[in-house]
Amino acid sequence: MKEKKSNWTLVCLCITAICLSAPMNGLSPSLSMVAHDFGFDSKERDVYLGSYIALSTMLGQMIGSCISGYLADAYSRTLILVVSLLIGAVTTSLFSFPYAPYSLLVFLRIFTGACQAAVIPILFSLIGDYYKPEERATTSAIVSSCLGGGMMLGQLLVGYFLSIWGWRSPFLVMGTCSLLAALCLRVVLVDPQKGGNEEALAGLAEKGIQVTLPAMTAHSFMQSLLVPTVLLLLLQTPPNTVPWGVLSAHLHDLLATEARLSMQEATTLIALFGCGAAAGGLCGGFIGSRLYSLHKPLLPVFMGTSLAAASLLMQGLLSTDLGQPGALSLAYPVLVCAGALAAVNGANIRVLVINLTSPESRGASVALLGFVNCIGRGFGPLIAELYMDLLAMERRDAISSLLNLWLLSGALLCLAGRSLTQDEERLRLGLRRLADDALQAAAVGESTFSNSVSQKVSCTTPSSGAVNFRILQQQQLQTLQPPLFMSPERDRALNKILL
Repeated sequence: MKEKKSNWTLVCLCITAICLSAPMNGLSPSLSMVAHDFGFDSKERDVYLGSYIALSTMLGQMIGSCISGYLADAYSRTLILVVSLLIGAVTTSLFSFPYAPYSLLVFLRIFTGACQAAVIPILFSLIGDYYKPEERATTSAIVSSCLGGGMMLGQLLVGYFLSIWGWRSPFLVMGTCSLLAALCLRVVLVDPQKGGNEEALAGLAEKGIQVTLPAMTAHSFMQSLLVPTVLLLLLQTPPNTVPWGVLSAHLHDLLATEARLSMQEATTLIALFGCGAAAGGLCGGFIGSRLYSLHKPLLPVFMGTSLAAASLLMQGLLSTDLGQPGALSLAYPVLVCAGALAAVNGANIRVLVINLTSPESRGASVALLGFVNCIGRGFGPLIAELYMDLLAMERRDAISSLLNLWLLSGALLCLAGRSLTQDEERLRLGLRRLADDALQAAAVGESTFSNSVSQKVSCTTPSSGAVNFRILQQQQLQTLQPPLFMSPERDRALNKILL
C-alpha cells in the first residue's frame, strides 16, 4: 500500500480534481454564442447564462457538499471518487447533444456541481490520511492547483476551439477524459486508515496498538467548527468566492465583447490568468509550508495580503482601455501576477482546516468550507446582475466594485493568524491525551475511563487482544491532567512512542 501511495496516490488525486473541474467554466468563453443559439439578447444572456446557470451549479454543489460527509463515513472514499467521475462523464457528455434545450443544460449543471462538490472534501480528507502533517501543505497546494487548473483547461479548450468545433463538442472531450480517469482510479487507488498519519496516533500503530476512530458525531463536528480560527476561515470564504464566481462567469466574455478584443486575444489573457493561478497555487503552497514551519501565524497573513494585492491589480486592469496601443503588453504581466496572488488562498486554506480539525470530522469540515464556497461562487453572478440593475452600473464597473470583497477577506485572514497557534496546540493535546489513554488501556486492560474527548476507540494489541473503552467529555481541553498509573518504565515507553 505504501508503494502505491508514493507512486500513484498524488497522480490519482490530481487527475480526479482536473476532470471534475474542467466542465465548470466551459460555458464562460461562449456566453454570447450560446445566447445566440438559444435566441437570448444581451440582457437575457447575463440572466439565463450568467446567473441561472451559476445558481443551478451552486444548488448541485450545495447538495454534494451536504451528502459528502455521510458518503465518506458509509462507503469507501475511493469508490465515491470513481462513481463521481462516472456521473460527471455522463452529464458533461450530454452537453454536446445538438438539440439539448436550455432546461436540460440547467438540469445537467446541478449534477455536475454535485459531483465536484462531493469529491473536494473527500480529496482533502484523503490527503489528511495519506500524508503526514509536514507533507500536507505541499500536497494540498498541488491538488488545489489542479482544481483551478482543471477549470482553466476546460475554459481554454472551449475558447481556442470555439470557431472550429462550436461550443458543444469540447464537452464530449471532457466527458471522455472523466470516463478514462474513473477506470484508472478503480484499479490504482487504495483507501487509507483514518488518522493513520497523526503524530500522536502513528506511534501507537508502530507498537502494535491500533486506534480506530469512530464515525463523526454532531457534537465532535460542532466542536471543530467552534474553534476561533476555523470560524474566521469560514467567515472569509463568501467575500473571497463571490468575486471568483463573477470572474468565472463574465471575465472571458467581457474581454471578447466590451473590451473589443478578439476571441483569441481574450482566451490568451484568460490563459495567462490561469497560468498565473496555477503557478501561484504551487508556489503559494510551498511558500506557505515554509512560513507555517517557521511561524504559523505568518501563513494566514501571507494569504490575506496576497488576496488584497490581487484585488488592486485586477481593479487596475479593468479600469484600463485594452484597445489602446501597448495596453495588451501591460495586461499580460498584470494578469499573471493577479492570478498568482489570488490563488495563494485556495492553495492553503484547506490544509489549515485539516490541521485544525480532528481526523473523524475533517471530511465534514472541508465539506462545509466547500458549501460556503459554493454559495459565494453561485450568488456572485447574481449579485453582479443586481449591481448592474439597482445601481445602473456597466458590467465592467460592477465587477471592479465587487473585487473590493477580496480586501475584506484579506483582513479576516490576517485576523485568523492571532489564534492559529493556540487552536492547533489544543487539537494536538487532545490527540496526545487520546494516545495516552489508548496506551494505558492496552497496558493495564482497563475497559472504561474518562477524559475530555468525546468519542469511542477500539484498541488492539498482540498481547492483550481487543480492549474497548469509551471516553466521555468532562472538562475543557485546556485543563487536561496527565495520565494516571505513571511509572518510570511507563513514562519512558510513552515518551519513546509519542515524542
